[in-house]
Amino acid sequence: MSGHRANMHTGILTKKEMTEMENRNLELYLQNCQIIQENDRLRRIAQELKLNKENHQAMLKQTLGGDPNGVKNPEPGLQLQLGSSSQQEKSSKADAQSEH
Repeated sequence: MSGHRANMHTGILTKKEMTEMENRNLELYLQNCQIIQENDRLRRIAQELKLNKENHQAMLKQTLGGDPNGVKNPEPGLQLQLGSSSQQEKSSKADAQSEH
C-alpha cells in the first residue's frame, strides 16, 4: 500500500492498481443497477397500491351514497347517543316529559 501512496503523489497508477479500480468500479456499477431495478419494482408496487386504494375509496363512496364524510345514516330518524345506558334512560325520560 505504501507504493500506492507514492504513486498518488506522482499521479501514476500501476497496472494492478488500475485493475483494482476497474474491478471496484464494476462492482459499484452492478450495485447501482440492482438498486435501480429494486427502485423500479417498488415504484410499480406503490403505483398499484395507490390505484387499488383509489378504487376502494371510489367503491366505498359509491356504496355509502357519496357522503363526503363517508358516513351514511341508514334511517333518517335514527340518532346515536353516546354515554352509559343510565344516562341515555335519563335523557329519554327528560325528552318524554318535555313533550307532554
